[in-house]
Amino acid sequence: MIVASSTGSSSSRPNEGLSTQHLEEFRASGACADLFSKSGRSLYAGRTIEIIEIHKLREESGDKTVAVDAFEGFNLVLVDEGHRGASGKEWMEMRRRLADQGFSFEYSATFGQAVSGDAQLEREYARRILFDYSYRYFHADGYGKDFRILNLNDDKDEEVRNRYLLAALLTFYQQLRLHRRTAPDG
Repeated sequence: MIVASSTGSSSSRPNEGLSTQHLEEFRASGACADLFSKSGRSLYAGRTIEIIEIHKLREESGDKTVAVDAFEGFNLVLVDEGHRGASGKEWMEMRRRLADQGFSFEYSATFGQAVSGDAQLEREYARRILFDYSYRYFHADGYGKDFRILNLNDDKDEEVRNRYLLAALLTFYQQLRLHRRTAPDG
């Protein structure tokens, strides 16, 4: 069983933090899971949930990458933030190969936005969407991230710009303090 996790942040690359989050959730649910390791594959490899970031999957294995064909048959592929993979033909092909004899389950609150404008992709996902839970409802139900975008109407006034930048720095400082206070090792 494989969990190919994508990014949970606004960056364009998957991150190990999301994989760690998945690992903690699986373990809290009593599921046998571990982060995928090429070197330390256990006796239970293939019989446990193995978590790997999609950017580590390649055609051929390398120092930090794993060949898609290394995962034999009957895989269950869970893809978090699946909309990010919708934009890449290479990832779509790897997902298809990983789940060829198994099953792929992708979840995202923004599939509609990710596939709009690509008729072929829209048809493919339209046939496969099990439950449409758009971001608007996802966020309204308390699952989304809160954000606020503030734009300056006029950025020519240096005093206004400085006040805006100071507010941004104070907000960032507040987030850092909150994170340090609530972090497990903090």
